[in-house]
Amino acid sequence: ALPIESLRKALAGVECCQQVLIFDCCRNDPVRGKGDGGNLLTKGFARDIEAIGKSASAGAATTCLMFSCSQDERAYEWPNKEHGVFTHFLLEGLREKGWRGDQLILQEVETHVKAGVERWSKKRSRRQTPWSEMYGSIGPVILAERTAGKIAGRKHDEEAAPTEEVSDAALQDWLQMGQEEPRQENKAKEKKKKQK
Repeated sequence: ALPIESLRKALAGVECCQQVLIFDCCRNDPVRGKGDGGNLLTKGFARDIEAIGKSASAGAATTCLMFSCSQDERAYEWPNKEHGVFTHFLLEGLREKGWRGDQLILQEVETHVKAGVERWSKKRSRRQTPWSEMYGSIGPVILAERTAGKIAGRKHDEEAAPTEEVSDAALQDWLQMGQEEPRQENKAKEKKKKQK
């Protein structure tokens, strides 16, 4: 688990136009078994994350938060899909359903995720309701664009995938951007170490 204060400090150092924070948490504990109990999204955790989102928006024009479930709910696994329910529909949105023309738009992804999770939950008589918040400038959040047959991230054009489809590797890179340093920064650090 990532301490809240560590997340706050990490985001304070990020300079960008748009920040998107996705929380697929409050899952059942895999160590205790695959039961449906416990680990609900608490009011305190949601409040802390919202406070981080608001403070992060001071360094970015727009900060978006997406949660896999609402307060007093939990996020369910979908064993047949080898993902949580939220993650399954999130990946569908990023790969295909969130595209409008040549742009991958966060709000379209969000709409697909909410509808998909709510359908899944209703069919199984469960309660999981994804929710989101946006701070700062309100408008379309463009995550990627297609140009000349390539998929380009808004700030990572040099890593554009030469394909009309978003690959799983590209999605994993995008989803992990907030968890590790960008590749080019890592390469620069490694080069400096070798020079010493």
